[in-house]
Parts: sequence; C-alpha cells; structure tokens
Amino acid sequence: MVALLLAFPLSTVLFFLSSSADSVREAERSKTLAVTSVDEIRQAARAIATRSRKVFGPRLVVLRVASPVWRDAVGELASLSSLPLIDISELTENVLWELQELIRRFGDKCVLIGRYESVTALATPPSAAHAGTSVERRAAALLADRDVLAYTTDPAGLKRFARALRALLLTRGA
Repeated sequence: MVALLLAFPLSTVLFFLSSSADSVREAERSKTLAVTSVDEIRQAARAIATRSRKVFGPRLVVLRVASPVWRDAVGELASLSSLPLIDISELTENVLWELQELIRRFGDKCVLIGRYESVTALATPPSAAHAGTSVERRAAALLADRDVLAYTTDPAGLKRFARALRALLLTRGA
C-alpha cells in the first residue's frame, strides 16, 4: 500500500519528465526544414510560428529553400518576424537583396551580424588600388550608418558575442 502511495506522486513527475523529453526531441527534429514551393513555405512558416510558442520549441530554425522560391521564403518569414537577424559575413547578390528587403521592412529593428574580418573590411574605406566588388560597395553604402555586431569564432569571442547579441535582442525587441 505504501508503495502505491509513493508511486502516485512519482508517476506525475515521471510523466512530466517523459513529456518534457519528448518535447525537447521534437524541438530538435524541427530545427531544419526543406521547402521547394511557395505552398511549402507557407506551411513551414505556420509550423515555425506554432512551434516557437511551445516551451521547448526551437528558437532558431534553418530553412533550406529551393532557389526559385527563396525570395518568397524571405518575404513570408519576414511577415512573421518581429525582429529579423541577418548575417552579412558572406556577401552575395542574394544576401544584399535580403539585407535591402529586411532594412526596408524593419528599419533599425533589423539586427545585423557578421564575422569580424568581413565587417571590418566593409567598414574600411576602399583604397584606389582595391575598390571592392559591386556587392561590397553597395553593402557598404547601405550599412554606412548602421550598427553591425561582429563576432570571432574563438571560444572567448563567441562568449562575448552571445552576451552582446542577447543584450541587443532584448533592447531592440522592447
């Protein structure tokens, strides 16, 4: 009888722990999604929004998007976002388009990050000998008055970056 009395309160705890573990596993599985059509983008966006409200929901999701629909994906996800974050470390025409689109939609709420070496190269005025690529020149002009949070990949640098990013997200999200 005593064993049954002890088992009842413990079963609640075990059920909670089991349920939590299932939630964590589901969040891990849903971190990466692949989409190939506009309909799949909309479904993925709804799923991401739903999952992010859960206690153990993913806070960062990688969306692998087929080339013909990547602009649609940016637009759909931007419409659900309250605070976009974009890494400008590897500038391409596509990243420049995304940067322009997110700045147009969100203005100063857009959080810009980049590898330290890439960010300093953009911030350094080009010399006459090296004028940079067209993408670099246009990005530098677009970023002229904007803050970009730079990171390094060493452990201490990543720790500093994480603290600075957390603070920036809290202030811009307010």
